[in-house]
Amino acid sequence: HRDLHSFPTRRSSDLIVGKMGISEDPAFGKGDFATVERLRIDISLVALANGRVEITNLEADKPWVKIIKSATGAWNVDTLGGGPPAGANAPAKGAGGAVAGAQALEVTKLRLLNGTLLLDDLSGPKPSHQEFDQVNSSMEHLASGKPFDFLLALKVGDGIIETSGTAGPFSNTTPPSLPMQGHVKLDNVDMLKLAGPEAVTRGLLSGTFEIDYNGQIAKVEGNATVQRLQTSPKGKPAAVPVNAKFQAEYMPLTENLSVRSLTVNVGQAAASISGVMNRRLPQSDRINVRADGAAL
Repeated sequence: HRDLHSFPTRRSSDLIVGKMGISEDPAFGKGDFATVERLRIDISLVALANGRVEITNLEADKPWVKIIKSATGAWNVDTLGGGPPAGANAPAKGAGGAVAGAQALEVTKLRLLNGTLLLDDLSGPKPSHQEFDQVNSSMEHLASGKPFDFLLALKVGDGIIETSGTAGPFSNTTPPSLPMQGHVKLDNVDMLKLAGPEAVTRGLLSGTFEIDYNGQIAKVEGNATVQRLQTSPKGKPAAVPVNAKFQAEYMPLTENLSVRSLTVNVGQAAASISGVMNRRLPQSDRINVRADGAAL
C-alpha cells in the first residue's frame, strides 16, 4: 500500500510516500527486496522548468534491505539496474551509459535513516545469516555517469563501522560494477557478529584502512587491533592485544584474496604472513609464515 502526499512550496515540490517496497527478484524467492517506512522527495521546480529532474533531497526513514548471495555466487542486487536488452532495438546510449534523449536525473542528497540490513550467504559450506541495525547513510551529487560522495555508519554489537569516500560511476555490466575509493574505521566491533555465528575467531576489532576498488580488484591497506582474541571456541581470550598491519588485494568476482603483507604483533612476538586464499577453492590456498620470537 502506498500513500502519496504533495506539499508544494515556493521553490520546490515536496512529496511524501509512505509504506513502499521493491519486490524481490523471483530467482531469489518471494516478498520484498527492500522496504521503507517513509520516503520524502524534494524536487527543484527551477531545474524542472529547464528540462532537468533535480531531486534536492531524498530521505528514506527506516529502510529495510535484504541482500542474498545464491549457492552459485550470484547476488540479488545484480539485477537491480535492469536496463534494456542489448541489440538492434535497444535505445542508443550516450556518455556515461545514459539512454540518448532520456531526461537527466540528478539527486543532490540522499539520506537513509535508522535502517536495517540483512545478509544471507548461501554460497559457503554452510548458509549464513547476518543482520545489522542502526544503519545510516548519505550520498551526494548522484547523477548518471558520474561519481558521488558517500558516508555509511552501522552498528555491530556494541561497536560501530564507519566508511566514507567516493564511488562510481555505476556500470551496468554483468555483474554490475561500482568503483570506489574509501576510508573505513572500525571501533570495538564484535568479530563474531561481523562474520556470523559460524565464525571460529572471536574478539573486539578496531582499526582503519583504505580501499581502492576499480570495479574488478580491490586494494586494501591499513592496520587493526584485536582485543581478547580467541581462535578456538574452547580456547581462552588473549590477555594482550593483537596488532596487525596489512596490504592485500581482493577480486570479488572470483573471491580470490592475495595477502601481499601481513605483520602481526602479540606482545614481544611477531609474525609475517603472505599468500593467496580462495573461498571457492580452499585447496588452492598458499600461506607463507615467518615468525620472530613466537611459539608456533
